[in-house]
Amino acid sequence: ETCVAVGIVENALALFYDRPLAKYLDVIEKTLLNHMVGSLERSGADLAYYQGNYGRKIYRTAGGMYQCCRYRGFTLFSYLPQMAYYYKDGVLIPMIYTPSVFKTQELSCKLTTEYPAKGILKFDIENTSEMTLRLRIPAWCEKSALFVNGQPLNTESKNGYIDVKLSVGSHEILLELLEEIRVMRHLIDDKRYLSVEYGPLLMAHDTHFGSELWQPISPEAIPCLCEAKGIELLRMEADGITLVDFASAGGNDPENDL
Repeated sequence: ETCVAVGIVENALALFYDRPLAKYLDVIEKTLLNHMVGSLERSGADLAYYQGNYGRKIYRTAGGMYQCCRYRGFTLFSYLPQMAYYYKDGVLIPMIYTPSVFKTQELSCKLTTEYPAKGILKFDIENTSEMTLRLRIPAWCEKSALFVNGQPLNTESKNGYIDVKLSVGSHEILLELLEEIRVMRHLIDDKRYLSVEYGPLLMAHDTHFGSELWQPISPEAIPCLCEAKGIELLRMEADGITLVDFASAGGNDPENDL
């Protein structure tokens, strides 16, 4: 539910500002991308009551009343600028990876990216004093590459971060996070379940493509990348099930909710 998701983000944010650890940003990213973005109505006018286990989003109740936690949801989105960057003692941490600009008197940082659709992040930085750019390697990422002004750097992280020390001047930093398909098997109440993740996104069977959200699949089903309207999707190859990001599944626009 929206209010629960907002509470998780608020708690993780409070913990991060007490101790700026990468694991709290992982929680914020996961909740924002996999629930909050999916709860927001296309027009931005309301938030849905989104229960993924039913595979549907309820935007209106009888009489046109809103359904779930409108004010809590809008409050969270209004605070997004405070979740973008953390800057203290010459260390800059991009908290969530999204197209953005951060400026102070001594530095300017522009992030260009299509994340989470693509795991490529380009930082253009101008700084008048020495600084450290502290980049989070998300918990889901097992392979990454880092280039500073065209030169490759070691991507071995410490506590989920890579520190890039920058002298005075202009710099281009390119971070590539390799997005891979991950399949996990679970045993819940003696029943076997399968979950699939792609990069930071939890994937789900979209009921717009037919059948139910909890679609039974054969043990031989293998996830593979496919393409629709120029956008990469996942498909369970043996069963022909189309997987979309959890935020898009059960949406209200079947033609465009890929």
